[in-house]
Amino acid sequence: MEQSRPAVSNGVVYIGGWYGISNNNKGSVYAVNEQTGALITTYLDSLAFSSSPFVQDSSLYISADDLNFYCINTNTGAVNWSANILPNGASAIAVNNVVYTGGGGTGYIYAFDTQNGSLKWKLSSDGGISTSTPCFFAADGNVYHTNIKRQQ
Repeated sequence: MEQSRPAVSNGVVYIGGWYGISNNNKGSVYAVNEQTGALITTYLDSLAFSSSPFVQDSSLYISADDLNFYCINTNTGAVNWSANILPNGASAIAVNNVVYTGGGGTGYIYAFDTQNGSLKWKLSSDGGISTSTPCFFAADGNVYHTNIKRQQ
């Protein structure tokens, strides 16, 4: 779990697990009770995660090492939608019903509709990116990521 930062929502801590220390078992996304530390459930078992989850309402967004970006329903554990974007460890952030993440393997920044996963836009990151961190947003209505700016 050393590559994932936790996300906390409604008393639950979510964290992505990468590989086991003493074996080659791939990790899952773990949901743990914030107060007791007890395991509540796991999601996307045995996919391995080197990114950090982002949780908003009952949706968890995370990039897996299987080259897909996922939206998971935290109430049911079902995959709401996924996109094969070669995220390469990219984490996400969601604002105003749009989730933003990077495709390190494709060299694009992606914007997806949070409800159905439809692609709103993708923007080439000049020279490509090897990994990606969450986008940053400014009050001026622009989306910023590293040296890229996308007008909203």
